[in-house]
Amino acid sequence: MVKPGRYILFLLIWLGLFLNGSQAQNPFDFANRLPKSKQDSLISLTTKSFNPFDIPNKREVKKRLQLTGPTHEKTVKSLQFNKQAIPQENLFWLNFSVIFFIAFISAISRSVFKKIMDSLFNFKKLKIFQREVVNFFLVPMVLLSVFWIFNLSLFLYFLCHYYSIELFAGSLSSQIFKTFGCVLVIFCIKHLLWFFVSRVFPIQKEMDQFQFSVVNFHIAVGLFLLPINLILCYIPVNFIQFFLVLGIILVSSIFMFRAITGLILGSKYIFAANFHFLLYLCTIEIAPFLVLLKLIIVLTGF
Repeated sequence: MVKPGRYILFLLIWLGLFLNGSQAQNPFDFANRLPKSKQDSLISLTTKSFNPFDIPNKREVKKRLQLTGPTHEKTVKSLQFNKQAIPQENLFWLNFSVIFFIAFISAISRSVFKKIMDSLFNFKKLKIFQREVVNFFLVPMVLLSVFWIFNLSLFLYFLCHYYSIELFAGSLSSQIFKTFGCVLVIFCIKHLLWFFVSRVFPIQKEMDQFQFSVVNFHIAVGLFLLPINLILCYIPVNFIQFFLVLGIILVSSIFMFRAITGLILGSKYIFAANFHFLLYLCTIEIAPFLVLLKLIIVLTGF
């Protein structure tokens, strides 16, 4: 009787011979069917040993890096004063329309200008004027709101033209009215956000006073920009830059006083609810300004 150990030994020898023969003749090996140049490169790759823990030299890595596409260097623009005069195609009729518009408002209600100026820095007169607007000064206030947005748009057009910032394409009138539409949409959205905040939080009275004071400050911006815009239309180019800087200083100063007025009106809520005030400041005041600034930078390429 044959012992089982012999069968096991015979089986192991047969498996060894079979595996050796299968490696010598692999039915899935297609290397011999490749061209001679491909076979040599394949042999060099299989025979070369790679160390997975081998850290390559930085110089070798830089040599291996290859850019797949062409490189484009970003050109950074700088603000340069443009001495090219503004085309006078429709400028006279625009100025004539603005002057006629302000004369029409004065004919409707001459006292509205004095009440606006008195209410800028006097909170008692601000509250009295706010109650009188609905009954006596609603139409002049609406017209003056349109007036100040148009004057701001005209000043922005002068600023963009003389500093070579192209916001919109087209003729003088189309650029001004496109700027007017954008400014109108921005401030309408801002007032809607203030209205939403006043209805969500228990600050409706203070927020209504703040919005009304904002409208008064904006109308003051339009009144101060009126003579500056008229001067910028017909003054020699050598004096343009001075009046542009003067207009920027006036607008910035009025907006700064507007912010101080808002802080005074909401002073009792700032210290009582620090988190909510910070949330309002970031989401309603700072974030829209940064988004608008980024949009202008992307559109103009600065």
